[in-house]
Amino acid sequence: MYLAILTRLQAKPMPGHRLFGLGGWISLFVSVSLLLSGAALAQPKEAADFQSALTTGTPELSIRIRSETMRDDGKPEQGNGLMQRSQLGWRSNSHHGLGFRLLLVSSTQLNSEFNDDSSVKTSDYPWTPAKDETDFTEAFVFWNMTEGTALKFGRQKLDLDRTRFVGPNEFRQTQRFYQGVSGELAKGQPLNVFVGYFLKERGPDTLERETDFTVFRASYEWLPGHTLLGSAYLHDRKTSSSATAPSNKIQTVRADGKIATSSDYHLKYLVESGRQSSYANGTIADTKYLQYGTSINAPTHFLGVYQETLGGNGTIGFYNPLGLLHPTQGWADKFNSTPAKGVQDTWLSTGYNGSQWGFQVDYHQFKTATDLAALGKELDVRLDWRFSKKLLFRAELANYVSDQSCPASAATSTHISNACSMKRVWLNMNYSVW
Repeated sequence: MYLAILTRLQAKPMPGHRLFGLGGWISLFVSVSLLLSGAALAQPKEAADFQSALTTGTPELSIRIRSETMRDDGKPEQGNGLMQRSQLGWRSNSHHGLGFRLLLVSSTQLNSEFNDDSSVKTSDYPWTPAKDETDFTEAFVFWNMTEGTALKFGRQKLDLDRTRFVGPNEFRQTQRFYQGVSGELAKGQPLNVFVGYFLKERGPDTLERETDFTVFRASYEWLPGHTLLGSAYLHDRKTSSSATAPSNKIQTVRADGKIATSSDYHLKYLVESGRQSSYANGTIADTKYLQYGTSINAPTHFLGVYQETLGGNGTIGFYNPLGLLHPTQGWADKFNSTPAKGVQDTWLSTGYNGSQWGFQVDYHQFKTATDLAALGKELDVRLDWRFSKKLLFRAELANYVSDQSCPASAATSTHISNACSMKRVWLNMNYSVW
């Protein structure tokens, strides 16, 4: 069966891929997975026939009610929003490893005294992406080929590499998803490989974009608890040749791990370096990425210090359109776009996670990457109360204080400016029915 599928894929490569075609990547993935894992099919939740597989499975239903208050010194009005997001999902069982996954997400504004469109520059209200939208964020067929090895075909979310460079933006009302094919080899093993190729992308702004996006990711646990990881993200933005929204490629190398210091405490470390350069029709100048940090962790609490630098060349900063922008570099969303001189973010983070209560406190200092000029500082606080396993209440505060002068033109020139101070407050109720 595998040999027949492999032969057909090799005989019909799909045009348009810049390396050697979608069919070529799938055939390579299948070949390597068979060599490393053998031809035994994974058996969890295997049904006796396709009818049983399609009609039995795992349902999912959750509801989130969120209140958000926004005060931006660059805008004359305070923003107030009340919104709900419901998710209804189904993951079928499988037969010979084949099954499907559906996730329908509906977002609704109950009160909308804010700007939900980033293209509207002249709104009196602060911006937050929270449009009314009902759509499938996941609709794919999966094939569990071997133990720990699977393919996905269709619409899917990606959650990779701390979601810094590719992420679904679960915090937002509407998440990012992709249409294409992805495969993961030897999940849960010391050597893990992920490959994905996608032709469409929809962001939190609900706009679908034609793209040619390839992801490579390989990690190796060289010692228990210590991992080396290399990634490449090749992003051809088909609909844009703009210098401020260019096609680009990002390549990164990361080392992380943890070292036990006692029976209750361990030390975590992270070092990651990356480089962005032009790709396809893009003309972006080379920019660099660097993050390092360490934390001391116990079962219920932690304390860490970190620094992240996204470079800039004075004209454009490190461009990261597919990554998780919230909550990186603070929660106030003041650095969703990297400044032209880049940004260096140094922060302390501490938190507690008990059986019923939890909290996290982060304090950031932002500077330009090129000349270390002060940009601002931010305090972020989150408080959780778990009423039950299904019901969570969460309160969050993001208080950004700019070290720059807030220009009068901020009210009309852009939807968000890191030169202006901002405060955001969220109140959330999350209820999981299934």
